[in-house]
Amino acid sequence: MDSIHNKMRVTLGFLVILFVPFWSNIYAVWEAGAKIGYDSNINRSVDHEQSDQYLAGFISYTRETDPVKKLEWTLTTTLEGTAYDHSNKLDSALLSLSPGLVLSPAPWWQVTVSPFLKSEIVRDEDQSSLAFGGSIHLEQQLNHGLYTGEYYIYTDSRAHMETYSFTEQALGVFLGKNWTPSFFSEIGYEYAHGTSFRTITPLATTSYGKGYHRRYSTTFGADVVRDTIDCHAIGLNIGFDWSDSLATLLGYTYTSAKGELGTTITHEAFVGMSYRF
Repeated sequence: MDSIHNKMRVTLGFLVILFVPFWSNIYAVWEAGAKIGYDSNINRSVDHEQSDQYLAGFISYTRETDPVKKLEWTLTTTLEGTAYDHSNKLDSALLSLSPGLVLSPAPWWQVTVSPFLKSEIVRDEDQSSLAFGGSIHLEQQLNHGLYTGEYYIYTDSRAHMETYSFTEQALGVFLGKNWTPSFFSEIGYEYAHGTSFRTITPLATTSYGKGYHRRYSTTFGADVVRDTIDCHAIGLNIGFDWSDSLATLLGYTYTSAKGELGTTITHEAFVGMSYRF
């Protein structure tokens, strides 16, 4: 499941560092950034969690849109890389491409419809994947600096080893406030349903039912199976723009994922910085 496997995306994940409200006068064309993060359960285990720290970086290009126009098209392409402190087999590089249509029925709200394609290379080759899907993203500007948003995302990811493949449907909402022209905070909730890998002890003999794939992973030192999961995530982000180009973001996400094997709890926190040019 993307929400679990790709670091919890309550406000659309790592790309949240790119966040600039559509009513802003700043429209990023090129942007680069980095973040340092902590993941409490990188092996997605119910009872034998492994934690690790990571360093991630990205560079992206986004076609700017004109908010005055009722209908525009946009394009975002992003190259990301992630390196872990101890779990080096999870080091990865990801290239994504997402064209989209931006509809602005009124000055205070906007709708974006975007298909996407993602190719990820992981040092553990079993987890390398090609994913495709689409999203619908709505944002509304309210009074007193408040804004709200809703989104739906469908993802179909085909991994080199089928155990790590997944499909997912996710629904999310968020509420934010621009306290000053430079400072904002945002809270979001996401529900997702789909499939995800989970790790279990190699000696476990429990029968997992029809459709489960089970294999031993040297990356996690445990057996890996695929489970059907209902996932709930709550996230908080705080951002500050130091200038028109330089921004800082702090984020925390709590995720609970319940499946046949039990409930997986994950905490993730990060601090990131981005530069627009």
